[in-house]
Amino acid sequence: MPTGKRSQIGLRDLVKTGLLKPGDKLVQRQRNGTIGATARITKDGDLVIGTRHFTTPSGAASLVLDGAAVNGWEFWRYYSDGRWVRISELRSRLEKG
Repeated sequence: MPTGKRSQIGLRDLVKTGLLKPGDKLVQRQRNGTIGATARITKDGDLVIGTRHFTTPSGAASLVLDGAAVNGWEFWRYYSDGRWVRISELRSRLEKG
């Protein structure tokens, strides 16, 4: 966010407002354009990778990167309007109202 403030909007908010739906797939887009890891959105707004549930995108991304710290909002992408968008863009849409 440009102001440096941490957003209070989470994945659950994106599900509640319909920007994401239960069962939607989020992906890790690799630099060469291929798909890496995938995660699914639950009805509660959690991310699932295999049998593991995560309440934050960063937690799920950290698992994919073997424990490395990463901003999951920039890491995960969602296919929308013919292109892959970072979920941070979906959050920004909700913040702008």
